[in-house]
Amino acid sequence: MNVLFVSAKKRWAGVLTWYVSISRKLEADGHKCYIVSAKSSAFTEHSPDDLNVTPLKYGFNYNPLTLLFFKRFIKKHKIDLVITNTKREVISGGLPAKMLGVPVIRRIGNEKDFRDCRNIERKYVDRELFVCGTSRKNALEQYKWLDPEKTEVIHTGKKIPQFSKEEITAKRNAWNVKDDTVVIGISDRLSRFKGIDILIGAFSELAKEFGGIKLVITGKGNYENELKELVAELGLADKVHFAGFTTEVMLTAASYNIAVLASFEESFPNTVVEYMACGKPVVCTKVGGVPEIVKDGHNGFLIGSKDQKQLEDALRKLIADPELRERFSQNALETVRQGFTEDIMYEKTLELFRETAGKK
Repeated sequence: MNVLFVSAKKRWAGVLTWYVSISRKLEADGHKCYIVSAKSSAFTEHSPDDLNVTPLKYGFNYNPLTLLFFKRFIKKHKIDLVITNTKREVISGGLPAKMLGVPVIRRIGNEKDFRDCRNIERKYVDRELFVCGTSRKNALEQYKWLDPEKTEVIHTGKKIPQFSKEEITAKRNAWNVKDDTVVIGISDRLSRFKGIDILIGAFSELAKEFGGIKLVITGKGNYENELKELVAELGLADKVHFAGFTTEVMLTAASYNIAVLASFEESFPNTVVEYMACGKPVVCTKVGGVPEIVKDGHNGFLIGSKDQKQLEDALRKLIADPELRERFSQNALETVRQGFTEDIMYEKTLELFRETAGKK
């Protein structure tokens, strides 16, 4: 198959990490993959060298030049299947694809993706691929025009990595962390609805009880300055490290001792699968499809959204009990092995791609 992935996103979101993973797997299996990415975007700037990435200035929706570009691209490379995510991508890549008789799959982040999309969804999209059962259920309840037979759920999967002690030590040294320090880490976009301010508040209380702890915040976003101001106000400058954007997401996760998701809303976040694939005990808000992988008291703790007290209590238990951390760690790894590996995700995705493209 020749597969085209369409990306009009400016920031590097979870769907782009999925594009990378699936593209590499397809290429290794002898298929050909192309990614058309927004010209001025984090993905275009940081995309791996082994991927076939074409930068494009998308412009406005239904831009004739953009539509003509995709029509020519699809014909030139004999594309069998087009993969999209956002409304703009469905229009830009989906419309030319349908003109040429090429099927389109839309990967759905969450049910909000369907807002004001009824017409384009019916005209240009052949299958909707959801990342979790919760998002699919919510979408079918909210948008009665959706055809359940056109929907599929495939959870995000990750490869279980193997990092040396030296690699992890080097990463922790970059954070100015000692060997015996318990690192509470979060890897996420720094925006208001990610709940990182609540995590900082909880950490502030825990820092009064425990001496050997540090909070590492990995990511960039428009809420960064406010978070740094909060850290300064709470007198935590020497205990909180802002690590910035990284492409070493798995090594970063592996270098935490406890990993956190504090979001107010999510679908099925990549970060949680990454944490667990690295064997990290997790504390996660009970949002979206998170309970489909995190089982409270087994491989992590599930807490209420915006509940600083619950977050404090869960972190306190893990900080104080190394044996509990180890038990959650082993259970997290087993959870990933049983249902959330990259290979499991790929085999299901490949079957869907072949079926949709008529290559089964």
